[in-house]
Amino acid sequence: MKILINLKIITLMLCIVAFFPPAFLDFTSYGKYLDYLFIGIKLAVTAWYGIVYLVYRKKHFFDFWIAFFLTSQIVSANQTATLTIGYVVGQIFSFAFYLLVKINLEDSPEQLLKSLFYIFMSYLVFQVTTQIHYVNGFDPKHPYGDNRAYFLGRKNNATPYLLYVFVCFYLLNNKMTKIVSVKEMAFLVFVFIISVLTRSSTTLICLTVAILIRFLGTSEKVENIYTKSVAGIYIFLNSVILSSENQLISGLMGTIFGKSSFSGRTEIWQLAIKYFKENFWFGYGLDISFVPWTNGAIVYSAHNTLLDILARYGAITGGILLILLMSQVLFRTCLKYRTLLVLFISFLMYALMENSPTIMMILIISTTYYLNLKMGESDAKIY
Repeated sequence: MKILINLKIITLMLCIVAFFPPAFLDFTSYGKYLDYLFIGIKLAVTAWYGIVYLVYRKKHFFDFWIAFFLTSQIVSANQTATLTIGYVVGQIFSFAFYLLVKINLEDSPEQLLKSLFYIFMSYLVFQVTTQIHYVNGFDPKHPYGDNRAYFLGRKNNATPYLLYVFVCFYLLNNKMTKIVSVKEMAFLVFVFIISVLTRSSTTLICLTVAILIRFLGTSEKVENIYTKSVAGIYIFLNSVILSSENQLISGLMGTIFGKSSFSGRTEIWQLAIKYFKENFWFGYGLDISFVPWTNGAIVYSAHNTLLDILARYGAITGGILLILLMSQVLFRTCLKYRTLLVLFISFLMYALMENSPTIMMILIISTTYYLNLKMGESDAKIY
């Protein structure tokens, strides 16, 4: 039995690598051959989990919202004449990955969490190693600044991987209810060192938030007031960002934060808001880019997940994203366990400052949603 479990974990790890290929492969001579291998794995995952889902699984409204979210992106891309066959196939693969996560969280969450923990932990070690040994990164076009490409891409790309590893540790070790142990302290020191070595303020801020929530009490269950507060704060902060081009809001932000532009993000946000208003329903298109500064530098994301979705895909897709996110902290499906809330809150913090890849967003919101249901059925136990 133990051999079977190990084989399943290895299989899941191969699948995870296919859906989360390291960015540095784009700059290698063998990267394109691995791409073919990853496509083959994705096709196998799509076929297997598609059949299992259609034949054996009860359909859930969350499945349909994920499907609506991915489909709305295809519709928006078609309306803006930026749709390609490759993009459609990519969206189908994204839904297949959702099914992989959903089914394994329902049947064998420990194995899936261990697989993700091993892969993401390895990725983080390789990320900081490449940052140390390849200071200029792998992309000869961007040897300086924040666009330098390392193992996972830009330095901020490590953030969601670190947050997932952080929460996986607690999910696999009886959550956040026990008194601090030597094992936990060693882990906290390790992830803190990793966050420092990434040289990313985003990573450090998000990890600090996660650690602070971990030490705010020892009860695993949380009251609804906390989850509703999370929803209110997130909506408020995004409302401020979406109103940043307003002179009154801009003046207030200037008064509070002085000359800070949040590493140049305010200029990007204002340009993204402009694009969104000009293309309200379906966005600007997949090939959107921003030139927010006088030096002519091109930026390919809005550095805010919701704003990037609105500017790229429009209000319909943005509305579906908000429903998916708010389903985690409002309604009857709201998160009831602090370990899961830590993952969700720290991810929202990341999403305020960066554009999350769709595949990572699917992984995180699916993990919190389905583990919340499973823990509710088994007295806060996941296996």
